[in-house]
Amino acid sequence: MELTLHGDRTVKTVAKELELPAWQLYEWRKLYGPRPGDAGPAPRTLEEAEQEIARLRAAVIRMREREIVLKKSLGILSETPESGMPRLKR
Repeated sequence: MELTLHGDRTVKTVAKELELPAWQLYEWRKLYGPRPGDAGPAPRTLEEAEQEIARLRAAVIRMREREIVLKKSLGILSETPESGMPRLKR
């Protein structure tokens, strides 16, 4: 399958070389190949890897902060209203 994804040969050419039906390679590509939205290729240098790690750590921190805010919001919205506030009819 890698030969069809990263080479300049067509699926039919690779299938002939491997003595496989072309439909089988297409099926393998569909099942095991890259999907839209998948992460791109791995960083190529140490510096790129460190930048990626820093970016991912910052994203995790933002997600944790959002989670905390959502939990607090849910707690506030789940409280029973005080006497001065109208109640929702259920």
